Amino acid sequence: MKTAAFFKTVLMLASVLFLLSCEKESISELKVTKEDALGRVGDKVERPLTGTLYTSSTFYPDIEGGWDPENPTNVPAFYPGMGEGNVSHFGKIFTMFNQHAYGYSDPPTDPTTALGKSIPITEHLSLDTLKSYGFTEEDLSEIEAAGVGAIITDKHGNSIWAEGTSQYISLPDNPQRDLVIWEYEITGGTGKFEDAEGHFTLKGYTDVIMHADGTVTTKDELTIDGVIIY
Repeated sequence: MKTAAFFKTVLMLASVLFLLSCEKESISELKVTKEDALGRVGDKVERPLTGTLYTSSTFYPDIEGGWDPENPTNVPAFYPGMGEGNVSHFGKIFTMFNQHAYGYSDPPTDPTTALGKSIPITEHLSLDTLKSYGFTEEDLSEIEAAGVGAIITDKHGNSIWAEGTSQYISLPDNPQRDLVIWEYEITGGTGKFEDAEGHFTLKGYTDVIMHADGTVTTKDELTIDGVIIY
């Protein structure tokens, strides 16, 4: 009788342990599934990309594109620029970009919206300038070959590269200021962001500044909001 009771107890304990093991396995599987649903992409993780950028650019009229000195406007023109800021996953950052504002929305909008796109940054910045931001010779070759239009870097070997489109929306009550919206796709990077993917939007205001020597520059304050996968 005692032997039967002992084996009965053992069987009950084994059953309980088995059930607990199955439950633990189920919970573990649910946890993994939940992590995937929250942004795991293969062996990379999807993370929010946020921050603030303070940039400036210089206006260069696109004469070949049809800019008319008799009727000067902000487009078509090139707007290469640089700046600084603070961005998640980086901390303090430095940025450089090159934009071509090529025309207006068709059909026309009210208020007026000028359209642009990123163009190779190396059409304005020299490779020596880029090298001063911590890029290697191999990085520079890739940046030039890919025609990278925008870069965000911490000057310590970590950077993301991007290309995209832009809108410059005029403000009727302030002709020297535009609302700007830049939509970028992340095309790669260096350091911990090598082979990074994702997208982000830069949104804010740009003020046009006329200088005594005839040059025209912009002063921009932008927020960055997007997703980076690395």
